[in-house]
Amino acid sequence: MNHPIRRLVLRSLLPLVLTAVSASACGWAAEQQASPTTTVPVWRSWIVTPRTGVEVLPVAATPGGPALRLDVVGEGATQPVMLPRTLESGAPLSLLARTLDRTVGGRRYHEVYLPIRPNQSVGWVADDDVTVRHTDFRVLIDLAARQLEVVDGTRVVDTFDIAIGSTENPTPTGTFFVKEVLSPSDPAGVYGPLAIGLSGHSPTILDSQEFADGVIGIHGTNQPELIGQPVSHGCIRLLNDDITKIGSLGLPLGTPVVISD
Repeated sequence: MNHPIRRLVLRSLLPLVLTAVSASACGWAAEQQASPTTTVPVWRSWIVTPRTGVEVLPVAATPGGPALRLDVVGEGATQPVMLPRTLESGAPLSLLARTLDRTVGGRRYHEVYLPIRPNQSVGWVADDDVTVRHTDFRVLIDLAARQLEVVDGTRVVDTFDIAIGSTENPTPTGTFFVKEVLSPSDPAGVYGPLAIGLSGHSPTILDSQEFADGVIGIHGTNQPELIGQPVSHGCIRLLNDDITKIGSLGLPLGTPVVISD
């Protein structure tokens, strides 16, 4: 059974160790652009974090446009999206970029994936509010094969067997990112020794006492015999030794996690 990742006791966060880059030179994914002197790898991903002094990051619907409004609680009412620089767990806000460098009225903007409902929500943040860094890590999850793959550039670092969401509470598919990294208080408990909170949410569970906000994650398990089966509430489960191996890689917050059928 899954329990709310956001309610785990935060004992430590993996360090956010990235190489700073110029946001004006490059884009991400299909819209990537190269500077005149630099060839940017097509697999590179860009991570956006608030600048020092930006306590709440405003998000716009379009570059230079009005504030983005979303139904973040699933009740039919929209509200402006404002992202605090520190999550409830204590993790610093880190966002995966979808598109970099759109200039409107002399001001640059970046499109980012958002760690809120609905899944795959995106919005635009001003370049002067954020810092842009990069990572070559990415996590690929194949639900049909029940496997998780960690990739660094063109190199497959390792592949792991996983348990996935049940038919009633499936694991959502799409592009997500690492939102927080938590050490549960009981390493022999339901989450194992490590839990990686993702930006995605369960499509069937909005909120409950046991499953806060329906947030999904990647974590260990105290039921290793269930690896390979569709048994969770949407989270990805691994053997405890395997989630420990992933933790030792130091995946930065904002690392892309692509989940496919």
